[in-house]
Amino acid sequence: MTTDIKLVLTDLDGTVVGHAYNIVSDANLQACRDVEAAGVSISAVTGRPFQMALPILRQLGLTQLSVFNGGAVVADALTGEVVWERTIGAEIASKCVTLLQPVAEIIDYGDGHIAAAEVNPAKVVANTFSIWAAIPTEQGEQLQHIIQTLPDVVAHLNQRPWGRQDVVGIQITHAEADKEHGVRALLDILGVQSAHTLAIGDGSNDLPLFHHANVKVAMGNAEVALRTAANHVVSTVEVDGWAEAMRKYVLK
Repeated sequence: MTTDIKLVLTDLDGTVVGHAYNIVSDANLQACRDVEAAGVSISAVTGRPFQMALPILRQLGLTQLSVFNGGAVVADALTGEVVWERTIGAEIASKCVTLLQPVAEIIDYGDGHIAAAEVNPAKVVANTFSIWAAIPTEQGEQLQHIIQTLPDVVAHLNQRPWGRQDVVGIQITHAEADKEHGVRALLDILGVQSAHTLAIGDGSNDLPLFHHANVKVAMGNAEVALRTAANHVVSTVEVDGWAEAMRKYVLK
């Protein structure tokens, strides 16, 4: 039998799969099937654009609307058809890229990775959903603070990409388009109350995800702030903590 959870809201990187990986473990695949067989839906809530999330969505077999680009997009998990969005204007997006360019190894806006040296801030397209960059860890909080002084944007630091300690991910979205806002739009569209949701993640950018969750689960590899905010902490992504969470808190 199931609990009163009707919808699982799950981060992907560092939660369902290791950071920057696309292969879902057998244990997590089976847990996903069991949850959906029990009548509970699963929506991804990820910093990835739809096309980058698609390999994981297909393995999991997700069909529910999901949240992409750090909260800026709600789209069909099968087709990528956008049903809700909030974008960054071209002028502000250009300013963000200008700030990131001197130190970023990678800047990603749109659906593909672009080497920082090749980015021309003056040519940043209008209506950008999100900007993600890999920047030196020691400059992460300073750049986050500077970017958040710009109007209408918010910046969240992600877990370190590629398992490296010297770089940290930073994701910029419209101020009304982080995971809190994307999930709020998702729940409104689906007609699901937050009292019937479970959220699970690993990064500080998942703190907004917790705002609309009744049951809050942090991975064992999660950042301290998220573990502190969680109701429950499970094992790490390397030993299938996601499947553990589904068994303990969604299925009985």
